[in-house]
Amino acid sequence: MIMRFSILAMLVITACSRASMVEPVAPTPGPVLEMNFNGQKGMRTLTVRGEPFTFGWVSSRATSCEMVTPVRSGLSLVGHSASISPDHNFYPAKGKPVTFTIFCKDGEAVVRDSVLAYKGS
Repeated sequence: MIMRFSILAMLVITACSRASMVEPVAPTPGPVLEMNFNGQKGMRTLTVRGEPFTFGWVSSRATSCEMVTPVRSGLSLVGHSASISPDHNFYPAKGKPVTFTIFCKDGEAVVRDSVLAYKGS
Protein backbone atom coordinates (compact mmCIF):
# COMPACT_ATOMS: atom_id res chain seq x y z
CA MET A 1 0.00 0.00 0.00
CA ILE A 2 2.76 2.45 0.93
CA MET A 3 4.66 1.56 -2.24
CA ARG A 4 1.58 2.10 -4.40
CA PHE A 5 1.02 5.55 -2.81
CA SER A 6 4.70 6.48 -3.33
CA ILE A 7 4.57 5.53 -7.01
CA LEU A 8 1.35 7.50 -7.49
CA ALA A 9 2.84 10.55 -5.71
CA MET A 10 5.96 10.37 -7.91
CA LEU A 11 3.81 10.23 -11.05
CA VAL A 12 1.82 13.28 -9.94
CA ILE A 13 4.99 15.24 -9.09
CA THR A 14 6.56 14.29 -12.43
CA ALA A 15 3.44 15.30 -14.37
CA CYS A 16 3.21 18.65 -12.55
CA SER A 17 6.88 19.49 -13.11
CA ARG A 18 6.57 18.65 -16.83
CA ALA A 19 3.49 20.83 -17.14
CA SER A 20 5.37 23.78 -15.67
CA MET A 21 8.13 23.35 -18.28
CA VAL A 22 5.80 24.06 -21.22
CA GLU A 23 6.94 27.13 -23.15
CA PRO A 24 4.35 29.91 -23.25
CA VAL A 25 2.92 30.66 -26.68
CA ALA A 26 3.27 34.27 -27.80
CA PRO A 27 -0.09 35.93 -28.40
CA THR A 28 -1.07 36.47 -32.02
CA PRO A 29 -0.86 40.17 -32.85
CA GLY A 30 -4.23 41.79 -33.43
CA PRO A 31 -5.37 43.84 -36.38
CA VAL A 32 -3.74 47.16 -37.28
CA LEU A 33 -5.54 50.20 -38.73
CA GLU A 34 -4.22 53.54 -39.93
CA MET A 35 -6.39 56.37 -41.24
CA ASN A 36 -5.37 59.57 -43.06
CA PHE A 37 -6.62 62.58 -44.98
CA ASN A 38 -5.92 63.14 -48.68
CA GLY A 39 -3.59 60.11 -48.80
CA GLN A 40 -1.04 61.74 -46.47
CA LYS A 41 0.18 59.11 -44.03
CA GLY A 42 0.11 60.32 -40.44
CA MET A 43 -2.31 63.18 -41.13
CA ARG A 44 -4.78 62.94 -38.20
CA THR A 45 -6.55 66.31 -38.40
CA LEU A 46 -7.49 68.51 -41.33
CA THR A 47 -8.63 72.12 -41.47
CA VAL A 48 -10.67 72.83 -44.60
CA ARG A 49 -11.52 76.20 -46.07
CA GLY A 50 -13.90 75.26 -48.88
CA GLU A 51 -11.71 72.72 -50.68
CA PRO A 52 -12.78 69.06 -51.14
CA PHE A 53 -10.97 66.29 -49.27
CA THR A 54 -10.86 62.51 -48.89
CA PHE A 55 -10.09 60.22 -45.98
CA GLY A 56 -8.46 56.83 -46.33
CA TRP A 57 -7.62 53.73 -44.32
CA VAL A 58 -5.27 50.77 -44.46
CA SER A 59 -5.73 47.73 -42.24
CA SER A 60 -3.64 44.61 -41.82
CA ARG A 61 -4.36 41.34 -40.01
CA ALA A 62 -8.07 42.27 -40.07
CA THR A 63 -10.95 40.25 -41.48
CA SER A 64 -13.52 43.07 -41.57
CA CYS A 65 -13.79 46.85 -41.22
CA GLU A 66 -16.73 49.12 -40.51
CA MET A 67 -17.16 52.89 -40.42
CA VAL A 68 -19.07 53.90 -37.29
CA THR A 69 -19.05 57.72 -37.56
CA PRO A 70 -20.39 59.84 -39.12
CA VAL A 71 -22.52 56.94 -40.48
CA ARG A 72 -22.45 53.18 -40.03
CA SER A 73 -21.24 51.31 -43.10
CA GLY A 74 -19.25 48.20 -43.97
CA LEU A 75 -15.89 48.90 -45.61
CA SER A 76 -13.17 47.09 -47.48
CA LEU A 77 -9.93 46.40 -45.58
CA VAL A 78 -8.14 49.15 -47.54
CA GLY A 79 -9.67 52.14 -49.28
CA HIS A 80 -10.53 55.80 -49.43
CA SER A 81 -13.67 57.89 -49.57
CA ALA A 82 -15.04 59.65 -52.57
CA SER A 83 -14.24 63.35 -52.67
CA ILE A 84 -16.08 65.21 -49.89
CA SER A 85 -16.98 68.70 -51.14
CA PRO A 86 -18.50 71.63 -49.19
CA ASP A 87 -22.06 70.60 -50.14
CA HIS A 88 -21.61 67.04 -48.79
CA ASN A 89 -23.26 66.00 -45.48
CA PHE A 90 -19.84 64.94 -44.11
CA TYR A 91 -18.23 68.34 -44.73
CA PRO A 92 -17.54 70.14 -41.44
CA ALA A 93 -19.39 73.36 -40.60
CA LYS A 94 -17.92 76.21 -38.59
CA GLY A 95 -17.81 75.06 -34.96
CA LYS A 96 -18.98 71.54 -35.90
CA PRO A 97 -16.01 69.29 -36.72
CA VAL A 98 -16.63 65.87 -38.23
CA THR A 99 -14.97 62.73 -36.85
CA PHE A 100 -14.48 59.76 -39.17
CA THR A 101 -14.12 56.57 -37.10
CA ILE A 102 -13.43 53.06 -38.33
CA PHE A 103 -13.27 49.75 -36.44
CA CYS A 104 -11.48 46.72 -37.89
CA LYS A 105 -11.44 43.28 -36.32
CA ASP A 106 -10.09 39.80 -36.57
CA GLY A 107 -12.27 37.51 -34.50
CA GLU A 108 -12.47 39.04 -31.03
CA ALA A 109 -9.53 41.44 -31.48
CA VAL A 110 -10.70 44.94 -32.45
CA VAL A 111 -8.80 48.10 -33.39
CA ARG A 112 -10.25 51.60 -33.76
CA ASP A 113 -8.90 54.70 -35.44
CA SER A 114 -10.31 58.20 -36.07
CA VAL A 115 -9.45 61.35 -37.98
CA LEU A 116 -11.00 64.78 -37.45
CA ALA A 117 -11.93 67.48 -40.01
CA TYR A 118 -12.44 71.13 -38.96
CA LYS A 119 -13.85 74.08 -40.88
CA GLY A 120 -11.31 76.92 -40.89
CA SER A 121 -11.84 80.66 -41.30
